[in-house]
Amino acid sequence: MIPPSWSYANNQAPILSPALGLSDMIRTSAIPVAAMLMLLQAVIRLGRGSLRALGLAVVLLGAIAVLLWAGQSLIIGIGNWNLVLFFVGLLGLGVLAGVPVGFSFGMATISFLLTTNAARPVSCSAPWIRA
Repeated sequence: MIPPSWSYANNQAPILSPALGLSDMIRTSAIPVAAMLMLLQAVIRLGRGSLRALGLAVVLLGAIAVLLWAGQSLIIGIGNWNLVLFFVGLLGLGVLAGVPVGFSFGMATISFLLTTNAARPVSCSAPWIRA
């Protein structure tokens, strides 16, 4: 989750904003920073709970990750309906499980980006991109 988001932020470094000429890495670095902060907060919250709850959370999240990875081609194949799957399904599941809304949005967003490969760099010949 964190290495691909850092890679995405690094790939955006040559792109400059048209108005200020700032690197797009300034904007895209929010993704890995937010992922690390969410991970830190999750570890702190899990440290306060029981080992049984921690084990259950790890098994459940692992199963969801395996299902998403195994169904990656199917998820990409359904087009924009995969947004419904992630932002209604995963977000709703997270909120129903008692995960704070911000973390649920983060989990759904990062899962969407990593599963659909939407975080891959796009080649473009726009004039504000450095050669």
